[in-house]
Amino acid sequence: MLVHNGCRASRQDLVPRARYDETHIPVKRYGPKRSHQSDFAWSGCVRGDGVIISSPGKVILFGEYAVLEGGPALVVAISRHAKCSVSENTQLIIDTNGFGTLKREKDGTIHGAALPFVRALLECHGQARGHFELNSAALSALDGVGDHAKLGLGGSAATTVALATAFKMLDSPSRQISSAERVSIFKRAQNVHRRVQGLGSGADIAASAFGGVFQYSWQEGLTKAAPDTANIKTDFGYSRILPLDVTWKHLHFVWTKQSAHTPTLVRSVFNFARSEPHKYAALIKHIDEASRQGIRAWNSEDPESLTSAINEGGKVLKALGRGVGVTLWTEAHERLSRLATTRGGALKPTGAGGGDLAWVHFTDQDALVDFKAAAQDEGFFTLTLDIDEEGVTQEAAADSGAQ
Repeated sequence: MLVHNGCRASRQDLVPRARYDETHIPVKRYGPKRSHQSDFAWSGCVRGDGVIISSPGKVILFGEYAVLEGGPALVVAISRHAKCSVSENTQLIIDTNGFGTLKREKDGTIHGAALPFVRALLECHGQARGHFELNSAALSALDGVGDHAKLGLGGSAATTVALATAFKMLDSPSRQISSAERVSIFKRAQNVHRRVQGLGSGADIAASAFGGVFQYSWQEGLTKAAPDTANIKTDFGYSRILPLDVTWKHLHFVWTKQSAHTPTLVRSVFNFARSEPHKYAALIKHIDEASRQGIRAWNSEDPESLTSAINEGGKVLKALGRGVGVTLWTEAHERLSRLATTRGGALKPTGAGGGDLAWVHFTDQDALVDFKAAAQDEGFFTLTLDIDEEGVTQEAAADSGAQ
């Protein structure tokens, strides 16, 4: 077996192979655990009390930047959700939580807020009717309900998947989201996200669509044939998703009190790649190696090895930032890392770095509690997030308790 850099993979580089159905998505986990009777009609509109679509956010634990070059990333879906409430209406109305409203008149004209992801989805679902209310507040809430900040949990991706699911299921006779429909939703949402943003591997879209913990890789472009049938072809490249066991069900994070703008950071890294290709390749190789180390530690359920991998992951991301000339490892990361390592733990940035959430891991529960108290004393906010194993789901509004 060859890995992305052309080298033959050693045995410890391999993850357990999953059983695939005809959609090339693992059968395990990707059917919803609940079956709710919704009131979707086949005519592209909603009847009755409507439905609630819930789409989880994500955290990229390992493989940031390397995933854009074909390397593996370790991705988790987390139990904070974007919601799309759908109810009956003879027109199309899309309300967002503080970002504006779009409305399509009877003559087909659309007016209202810019909402580029929403408008791009509407190009694919021109006949949809109903009242769609989008809310991603939970993905930016520090305590789940109160103060808000940009945390890096993939709010735009989760919202895009939620709305894409709502549109998709309008035309489906199914009362639950099948594996094939999840693949279709993923492809639609990833194509829209890439078209609007101009970059991105789709790892956040995959977390929202499929849920769980998985190894994710992305092959940019369509000039080469997909290397195997596990790949999902999109308009911009191939995604490969290998589900992993949920070894740690609860993950611990600290908000760095600084929000990162991921597209800006990624473009800076790409500019560096063009100007210093050899230095860039060497740095990405180190991130790739740290990611593989982290994935092996996760698969082997070895907390000590995971601690080592997290420390290495932080070290190599800091080196990439120095090479590029951008701050991926911030002063907050430095302070928090000292608090963690002096107590026997490990900490690294999540996603693109530069702020947002830092992931902290301890093998000793008392040390974790002590770290959280120390971080809070220094003004940081700590979060414990559960892993969402279902991915995007739908249920009847009456069942959810929604009004």
